[in-house]
Amino acid sequence: MHRRGLVLALLPLLVVLMASNSPARKKRYPVPGHGTLELQLPEGLGDLLDQPKGDVPPAIALRPDSGGSFGVMIIVAWRDSDTPDFGSPEHLRRVLETERAPYLKQTGQTDAPIVKLSGGPNPGIADDLVDQSLVGKPPEPGNWPYMRQGVVKTGDLLLEYTIMMYSRDPDPAPGIEAILLKAVHHP
Repeated sequence: MHRRGLVLALLPLLVVLMASNSPARKKRYPVPGHGTLELQLPEGLGDLLDQPKGDVPPAIALRPDSGGSFGVMIIVAWRDSDTPDFGSPEHLRRVLETERAPYLKQTGQTDAPIVKLSGGPNPGIADDLVDQSLVGKPPEPGNWPYMRQGVVKTGDLLLEYTIMMYSRDPDPAPGIEAILLKAVHHP
């Protein structure tokens, strides 16, 4: 279920996304054996779907069509029979704490406050991490000083996301989270 390392390795592919200059659009992504995930993508935000073969969760990468100082990776996971409290606040917290543990260690942080997300029908939580060793340095591919991680539940799906940023000015997190908080799962 956790392919974050592989997915983060795909992030450089975002750099080659072509500018589409398309208006805001609804995009549907297939989720094998679990219907589709619908996201409302604003103009200027490109997407790339990584759909492995078999019954493996897909990953979606988002990045501004031109320029931009951030990239987003979204892992789509589904309800499993071993998690009776799927999507509960406690479950979302467990998932986020598991995903952020290696990054806390990497950044030298011992903790990062977890916040409840609002602004849409889907429940979610997130945290912010900062790699102080990279703050203020010129951007280099793969060296992201700022990271926001979160988990949003929509229907029987979990959207585990990471927003990697060279800069927080402007902060892309509110816009990206608005997309996820309004995502729709079509079983």
